[in-house]
Amino acid sequence: MIIFGTRTRMSLVERGQFHCPRCGPGQRYERKHAKRWFTLYFIPIFPVGDLGQFVECGLCRGTFKVEVLSLRLPPAADMNLEAELKRAMLRALLGQVAAHADAAQTLATYRKLTSLPLTDQELARERTALAQVDAPAYFANFSKHLSPSQRERVLQSAIEGAQVSGTLSSHKLEELSRFGALLGLTDASVRGLILHAATPAASA
Repeated sequence: MIIFGTRTRMSLVERGQFHCPRCGPGQRYERKHAKRWFTLYFIPIFPVGDLGQFVECGLCRGTFKVEVLSLRLPPAADMNLEAELKRAMLRALLGQVAAHADAAQTLATYRKLTSLPLTDQELARERTALAQVDAPAYFANFSKHLSPSQRERVLQSAIEGAQVSGTLSSHKLEELSRFGALLGLTDASVRGLILHAATPAASA
């Protein structure tokens, strides 16, 4: 019996870094070319169709059209960087806010941090997006694009999120310290921000 069929095979076109629509800037990608091959006894013999190229994110494994590479974040794109910074601040905030926390307080805290309004729908959408990414990898990669003061803004957002959920416990302070280190902040910067946040709680 002759066994034949088709199989899709991918070839690597290039590797690089790009701005992933799901994970943010600074992600590794592979650009691949897919073709359909005729197989005989499961062995590819010759191509029978060109399926085109696509881009795969190395972090979330999402696949996108090659046009996504035009979203690559150039060093001078201050407006794009600031927009992504606000997104990272929101993710840092949400990463510390307990599920039972008051949504209105979360929205008010984000507005205090960024001076930007946020709707309930946008908040829910970002919660869903955050659950679908590798958060430590996202923050570690994105922080490479930030200045020390911008990294401090992200850590401050996490601190504010933890305070939305209640008093800062010693365990929570240790978690925030690890987050600051993940962002690439110095020990002195992390201690200063956390000490400032913990002092009112300690004296209450």
